[in-house]
Amino acid sequence: MRANNCAKNSIIDVNGYQYEENEIKNNFLIAATTAITRKDISAPLKYLLKKGITQSFDKSLLHFGKGKASLDCDYLRSISASYAEIDIGTPNSAAILGQHYKVVIASYVLNVLQPENRRIVWQQLAAATCVFNGVAYICVRSFKDRGIVGKPFLDGVITAKKRKVTDITGRKIEGYSFQKAYNPNELLSEANAYFSHVKYICKTGAFHIVECSHTNHTPNPITNSNNLNLDL
Repeated sequence: MRANNCAKNSIIDVNGYQYEENEIKNNFLIAATTAITRKDISAPLKYLLKKGITQSFDKSLLHFGKGKASLDCDYLRSISASYAEIDIGTPNSAAILGQHYKVVIASYVLNVLQPENRRIVWQQLAAATCVFNGVAYICVRSFKDRGIVGKPFLDGVITAKKRKVTDITGRKIEGYSFQKAYNPNELLSEANAYFSHVKYICKTGAFHIVECSHTNHTPNPITNSNNLNLDL
């Protein structure tokens, strides 16, 4: 669903839905408003900790789509050899995404993105992950998460809450956030388009996690583009 006052520009067709270029950027801005502040580290990171997977995070690490998860940021920063984080509005995002990382982690990022925005993010996640021995951990909310409700739109829903943001031209716009709940094997299918090796490490409950790499290498002990500038 288009945000109001989106200037017309180049068109991108995605399965019959025509995106305007500025609309894609504005969708990222609206998606960023869905970030929530947590009093504890996120459930996906707790799962990775419990399973011992974070033992392999003592390398270069990119926290993609950090949102307001400051406790996740603090923990990941404390265990990695070098740490970078990025979200909408992060200064020097092009430089951050121009690097390659041994570990990339993104939690709940894809759930708030429409198909074309997800495609861009998948490309960025794949490009940021080192070709040799690099691993990305991607977590999404699953179809069992009853908090995802709204009017059907594309492959997800549009929520009822109107959100106001300042677009890339400085204008005030209004729009509604998008939410997508992932069905069984859907995350695996998306990831396989961008990574050579993908496997689920969590596929139960309210979230799913996949481990993705460009080579058949498993770093943890238990589980033996578009260059769209995010500075906005």
